[in-house]
Amino acid sequence: LDLVVVREDRGAAEAALAPLGYAVVADEPPARVVLERPAGGTVDLHLVTLDDSGGALQALVDGSTFRYPPEALAGTGVIGGVAVPCLSAEGQLLTHAGDEPDAGDRSDIALLRDRLGLPVPPPFGGGDTSVAPTVRRAGPADALAAAVVNRRAALLAYRHIFPATAPKPTLQRLWEVYRQRFSPPSRGLVLEEDGAVVGCVAAAVDDGGEAEVVGLYVDPSCWRQGHAARLLVAVLDDLRDAGAGSARLWVLEHNTAARAIYERRGWRTDGATRVVSTGPGVEGLPEVVELRYRLAL
Repeated sequence: LDLVVVREDRGAAEAALAPLGYAVVADEPPARVVLERPAGGTVDLHLVTLDDSGGALQALVDGSTFRYPPEALAGTGVIGGVAVPCLSAEGQLLTHAGDEPDAGDRSDIALLRDRLGLPVPPPFGGGDTSVAPTVRRAGPADALAAAVVNRRAALLAYRHIFPATAPKPTLQRLWEVYRQRFSPPSRGLVLEEDGAVVGCVAAAVDDGGEAEVVGLYVDPSCWRQGHAARLLVAVLDDLRDAGAGSARLWVLEHNTAARAIYERRGWRTDGATRVVSTGPGVEGLPEVVELRYRLAL
């Protein structure tokens, strides 16, 4: 059993478990404490401090910090007829998606997917390419799966574009971004294959009738299968239905694979560029530039 415990309550938690035979077998301050009992059973205390926005921060043994956003702490479960606060289904996916999952992780997330309808990304689903992919409208519930796809794709596709020392996107921040992208007035789409969200895209139409397309990503496990083109066609059709007369998007200058996809479909640069920040206070890093493309619809 994993318990998220405010650091100051560690002593009370250990005292409550002691009569049941649990004793500390591993102490890894400030991250966690592991307790076991001879009769069997392990309790892992994840020690956190609360922040001002309703989230919780856990220091990890490698010196980094993991943040549980408020949405991850909003779950409620029932154990033995007693209602207990717990991580939400999305919170469980968040804690499992940061590293390559093992068989137990996949099994845990599969239970949440099947029981609660949790949208999941690879590697927690998908893999059967004989199942025809489908594009559907995205909602806030799809935001975390899309965030995982975005991060997995960006870390691989951009590894030769951004310096190795540049800050990496966090799932927590991307989850927040996609909740906005998948909520009105923005228009989001996801591509599903074999029960998993394997691609995503979003767009919004401004008052002048021009749309901006953002966040077009496909999971690396599904590259070179035409999924990016499927999403691009679908989002442009959706924008035409919404009355947009043209569209724009930004692409990293050195992301030649993405640029080729757009240029084959008529997108052209309009001369506008912008420098992508590699992180506040980071000095000596080369500039990473984006180019703006436009397309008449």
